[in-house]
Amino acid sequence: MTRKGKYVLYGAVAVILLAVLPFLAILPFAASNAVAAGYYLVFTRLPSLGELNGSYSAKPTWGTASLVINRDGSFEQSVSETGTTPKTLQGRWSEQNADGGHAIAVTLSPYINVQEDQPRDTYKSYTVNFYKRKFGTTFGVLNDDTGLQYTKIHD
Repeated sequence: MTRKGKYVLYGAVAVILLAVLPFLAILPFAASNAVAAGYYLVFTRLPSLGELNGSYSAKPTWGTASLVINRDGSFEQSVSETGTTPKTLQGRWSEQNADGGHAIAVTLSPYINVQEDQPRDTYKSYTVNFYKRKFGTTFGVLNDDTGLQYTKIHD
């Protein structure tokens, strides 16, 4: 191979690496989302409205949260940071199929944020996807990345 041919080859390899390297950085994120999606498709199913109703608990790092979903379309939510008085509200919920028919998207209006970034902020509404484990309980996913979820504690 000639010297010029080597430079062309090295240049082509450099261009390919520069084009591919930025995408390698997002590969772990894409893989984790694919695993989570696979889990939901294989191990969960669409809960019935009867399975959706009941009491749920979430345990963010900064405190506790509870949610009671009632059959009549009402709910009650309570959020408490460790060492503070609980913040409680009542509201209405509505539902629709989500996640390709594998979840019920429940819109809660109003809603107290349970995420790590802005705990206890009140939003006009918030939507949580609820799933039913094929061999377990109903749960509502708040954050796929951190695993934060509302887990049903009783009907």
